[in-house]
Amino acid sequence: MKRNNINIIVIVLFFLSINFITFAQDTTKPIIKPVDPKDTVYVQNFILADHNYQYINKSNPDTLTRRRFLWYPAKSLEDMFNIVPGYYLKFMDIGQLNPLNYNQQTYTKTGLLRNGRPVNDPLDGSIDFNLFSRNEIAEIEFSGDYSNNIYGYSNTINVIQRQLFQFRPYTEMSFYQDRYENLYLDANFHQNFFRQLNFNFGITKHSYDGHYTNSDFDKWLGRFNLNFAPNNKLNFFAYVNYAHIQKGLNSGINPDTVNLGDKGKVFDATEAFVFNSDAYEIKERFDVDLGTVFKTGNNSTSLIQLFVSNSFRNYRDEENRSNPNGVYEKNNYQWINYGIKLKEQLYFDLSRTLKLYSNSEGEFNYTVKNYNFSSGTDPFYLNTKNINFIQELSLKYNDLLLSGFVRGFSEAFDYDYYSAGFNSISITPGAKAEYKLKFSESENMQLKLQYSYKDNHVSTSVDYRNNFMNVGTEFYYYKTRTYDYYFTLLNFPPSTVFRGINLFSEIKVFKFKLALNHSYSFRNDHNMDSPENFGRINLVWEDNAFKNKLEYKIGLGTRYWSEYRSLFYSGSSNMFQPFTIHLNSMQNSIRIPANATLDFYIIGKIGKATFGLTLENILDRIVYNTGVYPFMDRGGFLNTISRFNITWNFFD
Repeated sequence: MKRNNINIIVIVLFFLSINFITFAQDTTKPIIKPVDPKDTVYVQNFILADHNYQYINKSNPDTLTRRRFLWYPAKSLEDMFNIVPGYYLKFMDIGQLNPLNYNQQTYTKTGLLRNGRPVNDPLDGSIDFNLFSRNEIAEIEFSGDYSNNIYGYSNTINVIQRQLFQFRPYTEMSFYQDRYENLYLDANFHQNFFRQLNFNFGITKHSYDGHYTNSDFDKWLGRFNLNFAPNNKLNFFAYVNYAHIQKGLNSGINPDTVNLGDKGKVFDATEAFVFNSDAYEIKERFDVDLGTVFKTGNNSTSLIQLFVSNSFRNYRDEENRSNPNGVYEKNNYQWINYGIKLKEQLYFDLSRTLKLYSNSEGEFNYTVKNYNFSSGTDPFYLNTKNINFIQELSLKYNDLLLSGFVRGFSEAFDYDYYSAGFNSISITPGAKAEYKLKFSESENMQLKLQYSYKDNHVSTSVDYRNNFMNVGTEFYYYKTRTYDYYFTLLNFPPSTVFRGINLFSEIKVFKFKLALNHSYSFRNDHNMDSPENFGRINLVWEDNAFKNKLEYKIGLGTRYWSEYRSLFYSGSSNMFQPFTIHLNSMQNSIRIPANATLDFYIIGKIGKATFGLTLENILDRIVYNTGVYPFMDRGGFLNTISRFNITWNFFD
């Protein structure tokens, strides 16, 4: 797949950016600039500019900011979660499903929210990170296994979209280039057209030829946010997100066809044969959110939100492909989800030291699910109606925070062979306590204890920090009450206990910074598809140069894990299964060997441009951590730099 035109455009823009940023202002010293009165007086005070109303844990949100992940050498968006304790990414390939597990939980137990509602697929519960652009993200909030969300997920990731409110036009472009024609181009624009009207727009193109047979990938994303604020206490919004994604689904290398210990053959696409040489999917999705946010007090807000999502997934096996394998499938999936959401967040100053937070949410949604298979069965539908609500109260006294919630859920079915109305309400409560011990202005210790009735989840953590270090640990415990199809395949009995420990530290000495995450899972008979030990280590040198005009860091990064059992990805069902379920000829599941990666990277910022170079797998080892999807080989001469990226805002 040739990208000559794109390469030429990017090279021209890159050299133009060098000409501009060579004369950039100092990035660390204060700069005196004339202030445009339009940006300070005439732009309305938008409630939507404050992320507070979007946080799940408004009293104490745990967030990963945009600046931090721009300075992280991520291969893909989901790779960023490897720096967060407890998360384990099973990487398949660029554009693939790439399941993300948290504290041994299956990936469907985590809810990924955008604009306050999940992007998880209602048909299989999966999260497709391809629906997101890196540049659309302002912050990522983590719930840390505290299931205080209206949708009942055990763990929640809340993505807050980036919006800028100013009269000056702000335009930003990002370009990433990796080997095997992995090209990523993203552009976004932000401006207030009038004092009360704000517009945000973005477009993303990402394509990848792939190294192995049938590993190609291509996507287009489009998004725009329109905000109108007639006054300081009332905002209206309209958000639209669109995605068109096509990718090959080869299910990884067939280990019966190649010696997995022979580096020359594993990295040779002509020698390493994949399970499926011609299956692919085309996915198209629309998300529309309309609503209003208004202030009911100094820090209290209310929200009314109407939404609709429409998704199509076409799965094809052997249709106009150059590598037929004798299997013919043509399956079509569609779902439509629409509804209304109400939310009220109240804030009360009871005294100088006592504060009360209240979060009330209610939602009604209706989902239409249509299935059309080529196996001879007639098309059928599965429709559901859901009522969700949650009430949470948080009381903060000085540095002590006490919080509790009650979530309610009711569901009704309307199938072609069965129907039932709302006849019961499921109630799940939870509570947590946090206390911060302050030893000085720069030294403190955070203590946390939380409990969720869902899966009898209990966790406790300690986090100590000062000017030079941040260290902490977490212990968690939960057991299954009910389980989905994934657990059924693994023959999980009721009340299977899962326990684990997460450790993390970040130490700074002179200009060196060492960051370490390590997770340990207590073994049982039912968590063999995740590693007993895994983690990540980053060692970086951070400094400034050229009279502080250049800010840069040079680092080494590694991921490591112990041996565990692999799962097989089925493109037809878009789910993971034990190998023995899919292939009866294989008596034993594929084992993921204990291994570690090692990458070298340089990231810098000069003026308005942030750039990076990455040398991946510099030890040139055979590395894979799900199915048999090998990580990238090191490459030969002039092919060692595996990834280049630049993000540049050229109008601001």
